[in-house]
Amino acid sequence: MATTSDLRTNMIIRYNGQLHRVVEFYHHAPGNWRAMVIMKLKNLETGKTIEERVRAGSEIEIVRVEKRPMQSSTVMATSIILWTPKHLSRSKCRKK
Repeated sequence: MATTSDLRTNMIIRYNGQLHRVVEFYHHAPGNWRAMVIMKLKNLETGKTIEERVRAGSEIEIVRVEKRPMQSSTVMATSIILWTPKHLSRSKCRKK
């Protein structure tokens, strides 16, 4: 797993079981207290922005996300079939 020192802006991480995009972050060392990293995160599902403090060096889970243009092919009751026009590959996604 990665630590807070690996954080970068626009990185996607899993925090509290949900996917978030790192909007901004900075390292804060307040005198005699332990150092902390203050992160501003945007939830990918709801769009809400939160500010969280974690101890410097804490473990975080970095998530690899691919972005590519896709078109809808078939809409079913519980899922959608998507395809990429360039490669003609298909993917099945579930509906929420």
